[in-house]
Amino acid sequence: MSKIYICSTHRDTKAKVILELPTSEEAKQALQRIKRENPKISIGVYGSRDLATFKRTQRALKSPTLVKSVDDFLEAMNEKEMETV
Repeated sequence: MSKIYICSTHRDTKAKVILELPTSEEAKQALQRIKRENPKISIGVYGSRDLATFKRTQRALKSPTLVKSVDDFLEAMNEKEMETV
């Protein structure tokens, strides 16, 4: 079963943040909320079997921060420093 990944780059540190969601319906709701709370954020939406496969197809992702909830994603985008996975 595929997962949906919503990605963005932190504007200050240039670190990548990835939100992992299990279904496309949750991804739609997450996108609406993210755009509502931060309309200027630039994001990409991808589908992949798992995180390892996703990272292989996205060579530009060196050390991303992986989060599992929209709240954590928005918080990570607002932090000055982030931990990587």
